[in-house]
Amino acid sequence: MKDTPNYSTGKWSIPANGMVIVHRQAAFLVCLDASDRFQIAFDNSPETDFQKGLTFRPSEMFSAVRLVNPTNAEITVELGFGRGGVDDNRLVLQGDVAVKAVSPDAMTTQAPASIPAGQSIEVAGANSARSEILIKNLSTDQTIWVQGAATVAAQGMPLDGKEGVVLTVKGAVYVYNPSGVAVSVAVLEMEALA
Repeated sequence: MKDTPNYSTGKWSIPANGMVIVHRQAAFLVCLDASDRFQIAFDNSPETDFQKGLTFRPSEMFSAVRLVNPTNAEITVELGFGRGGVDDNRLVLQGDVAVKAVSPDAMTTQAPASIPAGQSIEVAGANSARSEILIKNLSTDQTIWVQGAATVAAQGMPLDGKEGVVLTVKGAVYVYNPSGVAVSVAVLEMEALA
């Protein structure tokens, strides 16, 4: 028998200290919403605690679900049932979620910094207000190294010609140029002002 894709949802009210049986053949069950804690049993299995956001995927399909309300007040439960390759991967959150969009308040630009051959120089000092710093190698064919200290060694983050990097660091940023010619780098800082 071919198992065609199928997904359905339903909402049930369960009386205080009561039970509801839902006859539904499915390969998985997801709890989309529940007004309070409850217990669930699949076919003839024992009851177990269940809550909003949980998914149950047994090794074999089930055909009945027993919803048990252990509280002294009526509760409402919304469930999703699926089979045949259908999944429900929605994010289900309990309670309020505080969301704050954060964007930089200021952008600091400077003329390209010239890194002399064989030297490491500070391209941006420590900045506690910095949220991001963007560094781009303006050379077409020389590799530079972005570092957290003035080190005359090929360590840190290499940037080939025309490559760039975005860092979320508040400390000083250095660039080492191991080549035999000076290399220019562009530096852009994003700051979150208090």
